[in-house]
Amino acid sequence: MGVRQRLRAVLRTGPGDVSLHPAVDAGRRSATRGFDGGTLRCRCPEAPVLVAVRARPIHVRLCGCTRCWRTEGTLFALAATVPADAIEVIAEGGKLEIVDPSVPIHRYTCVHCETHMYGEVEPKRHPFAGEALIHPELFETPGWPPPTCATFCASTIDGGLPPEKLPAIRARLAALRLPAYDCHAPDRMEQIAAFRAREAGLLP
Repeated sequence: MGVRQRLRAVLRTGPGDVSLHPAVDAGRRSATRGFDGGTLRCRCPEAPVLVAVRARPIHVRLCGCTRCWRTEGTLFALAATVPADAIEVIAEGGKLEIVDPSVPIHRYTCVHCETHMYGEVEPKRHPFAGEALIHPELFETPGWPPPTCATFCASTIDGGLPPEKLPAIRARLAALRLPAYDCHAPDRMEQIAAFRAREAGLLP
């Protein structure tokens, strides 16, 4: 089931019944001290794809875009960033394929259970070059940092959320003290702007 199909299934209920994500629905929990990675596991019951992540996830956020993979039944994806060189496929790599090679982030998915395991920024000249996208709920062990914001909130409308329901979703995010943005978080937008300024010769 694709991302938009998953969103449509979620949105058959009212916004008060929709799961934003299990990581926040009951309140945000604290990260385990010293958590610096682990193993991501796909949803196959047998012979799962395993991906080692040897770094602490950063930029942990809820994401409302229509490309990020979601746990079934949730409105938002849970996404985080790690260095690309901290990623290593350690089991069943033959089951992985790129979802869409035409976009800058090459998302590797398990062809059996359709779980997105990680995404690499392919262009070498890109604001996020050298980074990889992961979904922390796939870690075999808990303790990863909780999300600190929600990004691309308005993009949930692209996935089928009626526009009039978005204010209720934003109110729930505010109650959880998760700033809601309709693009990247401010620090990431500054990273993009600095990259463009350097490319234009305006910054060293």
